[in-house]
Amino acid sequence: MKIVKKLSKLFVIVFFVISFWSADNLCKNIDDRFAIRWNTDIIVQQIAEYHTIDTRNQNDILETKFSIFNGDKKITTSTWESFSFSSDSEWTFLLVTETKLDDCTYKIETNINVYNKSIVYIWDNLDDFQLWYENNFKDHWILFTKIISNNNVFFENEFKEEIIKNKVFIDNANTIIINNKDLESVFQILSKLDESNELNLSTKSIFIVNNTNKHFLKRTLSKYANILENENKYMINSNDLIVLISNLSFDKDVLWENLIEVFSLSFESKSSWLFLSYFIDNLIANWIPINLIWLLLTLTLASLIVTAFRQVIGFSVFGTFSPLFFGLSVAVLWTKMTIIFFVIAVIATLITRLITKRLYLLNSAKLSLLLGMYFLMAILILGIDSVLKLNLVWYQIFSNTYVIFPILFLIFTTDKIFGEWYKIFSKQQVISLLEFIFISAVVVLVINSVWLKLVLLSYPEIIVLIIIAIILVWRFTGLQLLEYFRFSPILKWWEWNEEEEE
Repeated sequence: MKIVKKLSKLFVIVFFVISFWSADNLCKNIDDRFAIRWNTDIIVQQIAEYHTIDTRNQNDILETKFSIFNGDKKITTSTWESFSFSSDSEWTFLLVTETKLDDCTYKIETNINVYNKSIVYIWDNLDDFQLWYENNFKDHWILFTKIISNNNVFFENEFKEEIIKNKVFIDNANTIIINNKDLESVFQILSKLDESNELNLSTKSIFIVNNTNKHFLKRTLSKYANILENENKYMINSNDLIVLISNLSFDKDVLWENLIEVFSLSFESKSSWLFLSYFIDNLIANWIPINLIWLLLTLTLASLIVTAFRQVIGFSVFGTFSPLFFGLSVAVLWTKMTIIFFVIAVIATLITRLITKRLYLLNSAKLSLLLGMYFLMAILILGIDSVLKLNLVWYQIFSNTYVIFPILFLIFTTDKIFGEWYKIFSKQQVISLLEFIFISAVVVLVINSVWLKLVLLSYPEIIVLIIIAIILVWRFTGLQLLEYFRFSPILKWWEWNEEEEE
């Protein structure tokens, strides 16, 4: 019996030792089971919400006590996870969370940095000078947040995800720097998020990195006046970006710097004599596509060029504005697709001519036959391309039904060039065809010119001068340039006879 009692006591002691060791081991083994969710960098008077999560399933732990310390002094203890840090507080705090689990108390500690200001930088990477500027921002208690793609290119969905992820920083930012070539896409995404998530961009200082001019930038952003409202915005050249960020990192007032150019989206700020700029800004603000406006302005200039080639230089242009239609087709369909449909139009025109030589038809009937042959040939060639998988045609372009108009332009242009009177081996007709190709190439260059797009959208009042020039050119009745070279022997003879008579 004594042996049994001794064994029982020994068993109880071993049981308690094992239980104590297991409980202690359990408490030690949960060190990586919990984490604090949310940002450790915030700005003054920002409401910060913190959560303790179970790292195994990412679920929130509801029974958690939060304590905030300023040095050794405990500021507050609460079961609530929301805090607001006032402007008269110290800048670095210690957040301690306590979670009880299986009679163990688990503590997590993390530092919270509270900043005076917040700056958000969107887009291009800053690796070239990130070695020094980040420390400057921290020294002046400025929170600098970067929303950057590793390849400096964002797909729309990726950008949305980045913006939503960093929305709290944009909400509380004093300054936003946007550095991207496709500003319209950036603001289109921001405007959608502003409608749903209330980014409130109108109250922030927005610096836009751009190498054009403030007039062009104003045209580009006019449709987003609803989210930017009428506050002044700022433009800076990309060469001055480093200087801007350097000054901001030292908490300097940069608005009076010479490198900053101010522009306003307010329509009322436009001078009364710039009526066309005012009108175009209103059109863009009402979501008229800026590319459509640019195309109309550019085509006006292209029509002046075509007119000058015909009236002043003396080119025998087919149908006067056929090169304009051809150039517009190239701008919409691109070169490869335009050449394909132009060749189809030529084949359809030649077949129609063979038919009408043997079968008399009225002019309207001929045109109907030409259109029918054109569409039939187009279907046949597109079918051959699809069956043989030649990949000559980019079929996605037909998702826009309005692409039919430049395709029709090509058949009308071909009808003007290869009319019934056209003789393939005629020297004059070959020269006229070369002139047509040359003028069409000039029109394409004008339509695709980035520089002209910049000038015409920046100063649309130029279009009034272009219209006046068109009128003057059409009233030109003097000797054309090609006629001058053609009749130069006669002119020389006439001048010589006049000198003899004198």
